[in-house]
Amino acid sequence: MNLIRKPVLLPYEDICDYKTLDGSKLPTISYEKPMKIAIHHRSDSYSTEWIKYCEKYNIDYKIVDCYDFDIIEQLKGCDAFLWNWAQWHSRDVLFARQLIYSIEQMGIEVYPNSKSCLLFDDKLGQKYLLEALDIPLEKSDVFFNKSEAINWIKNIKLPVVFKLRGGSSSVNVKLISTKSRARRLINIAFSRGFRPSDRLSDFKDRIHEFNKNKNIDSFIHMLKGVIRIIYPREHERILTREKGYVYFQKFLPNKTFDIRVFVFGDKAVAIKRIVRKNDFRASGSNDFLDDPNEISPEYIREAFRLNRILKMQSVAFDFIKDDKKIKLLEICYATGNSDWIGYFDQDAVFYPVKGFKIEHGIIADVINTIHDKISNQN
Repeated sequence: MNLIRKPVLLPYEDICDYKTLDGSKLPTISYEKPMKIAIHHRSDSYSTEWIKYCEKYNIDYKIVDCYDFDIIEQLKGCDAFLWNWAQWHSRDVLFARQLIYSIEQMGIEVYPNSKSCLLFDDKLGQKYLLEALDIPLEKSDVFFNKSEAINWIKNIKLPVVFKLRGGSSSVNVKLISTKSRARRLINIAFSRGFRPSDRLSDFKDRIHEFNKNKNIDSFIHMLKGVIRIIYPREHERILTREKGYVYFQKFLPNKTFDIRVFVFGDKAVAIKRIVRKNDFRASGSNDFLDDPNEISPEYIREAFRLNRILKMQSVAFDFIKDDKKIKLLEICYATGNSDWIGYFDQDAVFYPVKGFKIEHGIIADVINTIHDKISNQN
């Protein structure tokens, strides 16, 4: 590992009194040009830190509600609109992409913009995009015809991984080891279809979390899983069943981890996600290592290289090694909003910062974009 460690100076990261690991205080910055930012606030999203950032630097902001009938009117006069929408909020899924595209037509800077979130939580769409751009996606096959899928199964080497197009934390991801089970899933896909979420799989994940942590929070979380088996979430009641297609991806045996790299602007954070015990999935395990020495620099460089092609505001890459080559499993525009211990630059150099928050980097990038627009207009 050839990481060069040195103190970091970030112009926007003193908001929570951050300090570099050598004890030096991070510098502040002031924004001179007036602007107004609209934020859709939800407690379990990036918006809490966005609000803190605006208050710290006296940036004019307003809280808006995307679900209001007059949201377009609310945004008039704003320079930017920020909404950390999520796939597990059914109302978001129904109209987020369309609203974002419409707001962009108003000349407002949006996070995430259309390019960044168009294929969010859409593994099928990602397959086509990544293949079109010659990005090394792990081999994937999709069928929209039942008989073609059945014939493919007859000659394929098992096991393979079955996925639905949506679902986070490895929900709706199954390892298929027998042809009879593969045929059964194909029959379901081309008849009644699948629920948007797998309640039983979700409950098993909650048990896994409890066995790992054994604290009151994980116990309550596990109990809620029992309730979810009986009473489905709003997400499941509102969204339609997944059917009319099947999606299979090559299975790589004996893998003990994958690597998630989240790129935003000229920075990235990364973790090694450990595969769950007696399982094949790493996503959703809540068992990860954030020590930069656990992250090979090649993953960081590859993530930046791919985003120079994709040109997204932010994007999380889930990587795995196949025949000593880095392969991509999937992408998404956001990642967990916990404190990080630092960030990487484009050369895979790690800069340690206590309590580093990606939310601050994201809003700073948006503000810098607005500044560039204002400067160009002047």
